[in-house]
Amino acid sequence: MSRRIKIDQLSGEIVKIMQDMKEDIDSVAKEAVKKIKSAAPVRDSNRDRKTRSGKKYPPGTYKKSWTSRTVEETFNRKKRTIYSKGQYQLTHLLEKGHKEVLPSGKTGRKVEPIVHIQPAEEWAVNELQKRTIRRISSGV
Repeated sequence: MSRRIKIDQLSGEIVKIMQDMKEDIDSVAKEAVKKIKSAAPVRDSNRDRKTRSGKKYPPGTYKKSWTSRTVEETFNRKKRTIYSKGQYQLTHLLEKGHKEVLPSGKTGRKVEPIVHIQPAEEWAVNELQKRTIRRISSGV
């Protein structure tokens, strides 16, 4: 249900809607991080993997590394990025699949993708659109 406002109140109402939309961006980003974490794979603890630098990562490190941060914020704009902190190199390999490299340096079997980012991304885009349309149409 729409409500009537005076023309001199219009700018104030627009600013209020935009501030509320910034809160929506924060809550959608937070929920998207939860969705990615819940779908992220966890390495089997029996496979002791080291990176090229020799570091060991315990199982669940990748799953726990997901977070979001505000990249840019002005009075009328807000950008948040969702990313894997410290494990960012794995995101493309896990999401898209890859060829396994054997210790001899030869290419081994194809590792199937574990799609866990795309569904959360699609949900976040759709959810933010729904909330924006609902907020503008309700005028609150």
